[in-house]
Amino acid sequence: MKVSGNIPRQASNYIARPQVENEIMEKLPTDARMIVIIALPGTGKTQFAIRVCHLLARRKQRVIFVKKQTTLSDICSGILYALCGEDWMTGNDDTVQQATHKLSELQKDTVIVMDNTEDVQEQEDFDGFAQTLLTSAPKVKLMITTRRNVKTVSADIHRVHLKPMDTNSSAKLLKDVFVVCKEYLEEVCKLCGGVPLILINCMYLLKNDFNPKVLVEQLRNDPIDILKNNSEDVYNLLGKFLREFPRDIKRNLVRVSVFPSTFSADDMLIHFETRAEVETAKLRWLKAHFFRQRKMESTAYIL
Repeated sequence: MKVSGNIPRQASNYIARPQVENEIMEKLPTDARMIVIIALPGTGKTQFAIRVCHLLARRKQRVIFVKKQTTLSDICSGILYALCGEDWMTGNDDTVQQATHKLSELQKDTVIVMDNTEDVQEQEDFDGFAQTLLTSAPKVKLMITTRRNVKTVSADIHRVHLKPMDTNSSAKLLKDVFVVCKEYLEEVCKLCGGVPLILINCMYLLKNDFNPKVLVEQLRNDPIDILKNNSEDVYNLLGKFLREFPRDIKRNLVRVSVFPSTFSADDMLIHFETRAEVETAKLRWLKAHFFRQRKMESTAYIL
């Protein structure tokens, strides 16, 4: 039974990450039963997983790709449909039980890729489902992409932290739109931080004749504003990511974002030997902050 036909097409602008791709391709044929790809929003988890799926398919490996779902039941429905077609709906058991039973009976090695599982991981039965497959479905290997680590503990789990792309890889993604403005290429790559979703957003802006000098200034001075105005998907993903932060971390992030005006001398004293040093440092920081604000206002006026 061939079920690799449900693998999505690879994006035309995908930039290969051979080192990490090879790492996973070496782990899967060995004793690794579960690969967990962890990364921030927009870092390219989905396209990376699709790439691995195609590499596995070239080796005649059976692969089931399950796109992002909101419940474990929906994930299991996708698995059962890939394996059985419409026939899976004739069973009496619930979807999770049917999927668990079917996968435990498989006689051919199968890799199940579950994309963006972070929301489903909040459900109590997700870890139980993964643990059951590791123990009772010997022919099944799992690969999931997620923004958060899984709670399942096993020596058979291999975790990969997918990092942002380096400057050279970022430049490959943007090279076509910088044919006539190469002097801004390196700067944009650095300011985008190697995050593919942000890089692609900038690529489409530039393809639509967005001024590269203005783009650099915007990325340097107010990147969230340009993302919000030109890519609601990016902005919403970043917002969802930040909402997951604990309350105390969000409070400290807000304080740091308006540093140093909201810090008191007592807050800063732990980093200095005397209050005189504190006051001197704070005065310098405030002056620098004021100068930066004036510079930004002047630049905005000129533009």
